[in-house]
Amino acid sequence: MLIIAIQLYSNQIHSDSDIKATLEKNYDVINKLLNKSHRYLSNHNDLKKLKDGSEKTEIAKGSFGFNEIYWLAAVSFNMENLYYKNDIYLDDMNFADLSTGLINILLEDENYATGELKNELTKRKARNACLKVFHKTEGFSFAQSDFEKTINNLNELIDAINYDANDEKCVWEMQLAKLMLYNYFKDKKCSEMFGDSKVLELLSSNDEFREGCFYVLLNNKDKPPQNSKFSKNAIMLLFHQCMNKMGLEKLLSCSRETISWLYDNDHSQEVVDFLNRVCSLVESKINDTLKEELQEE
Repeated sequence: MLIIAIQLYSNQIHSDSDIKATLEKNYDVINKLLNKSHRYLSNHNDLKKLKDGSEKTEIAKGSFGFNEIYWLAAVSFNMENLYYKNDIYLDDMNFADLSTGLINILLEDENYATGELKNELTKRKARNACLKVFHKTEGFSFAQSDFEKTINNLNELIDAINYDANDEKCVWEMQLAKLMLYNYFKDKKCSEMFGDSKVLELLSSNDEFREGCFYVLLNNKDKPPQNSKFSKNAIMLLFHQCMNKMGLEKLLSCSRETISWLYDNDHSQEVVDFLNRVCSLVESKINDTLKEELQEE
């Protein structure tokens, strides 16, 4: 019955023309359904552990197998993602954590804890961890008590996943989540990240990650307490690492946003110095472009 009810509410939300209003209206019911489902499955899993070998087979044939648990984990993630994409921030939302708890239930089963399936489930946990960070930090509700635990969890996930060429987004999202947390709590490791070889490689090769880093550092004006000196140092270090690798259009766009941020935060002298550096680099890039065009002719 719980699964049917969740399906009905999920279908209603996706079919409604005003998704945001529907999400807000139905949050209490969705929250109760997902949390109740998680508690029921956790209790069901604990009961299985208590049964002896002869009874385990009978329990495993119940209505909650891999597909049902995996589906509930996906629904929990998708629900929090919907609230996040619609700019709805609620302090008690824990859907990404519920999804991770369900995946952990699957990983306790030796049939799912090896090989490619384990790797896929671990990547699901990584997506949950990132979504929680993105949602909670942008909603200004990430608890200080969860900071170290979440950073350690992200580091463990980065080391645990076997990546291939299709997983780069998973990699850079976890690094971006770490940056968001360090910036959110004004931790010195925020700037230190731009000396990490893995981060530098991503900054060099991935436009989405680079733009994400600038977004994180340049768009936190409303979060109290704002420490503009901390943010300025991190922004300048990021720009220094990226400026030579950016194309002319991206360079000008990021420079404009950075100058606006420096001006708004009363760093007038830095604006002058920054403009001089950017103008010199822009001139160099234009000259390089002209030389290439002349060689082609």
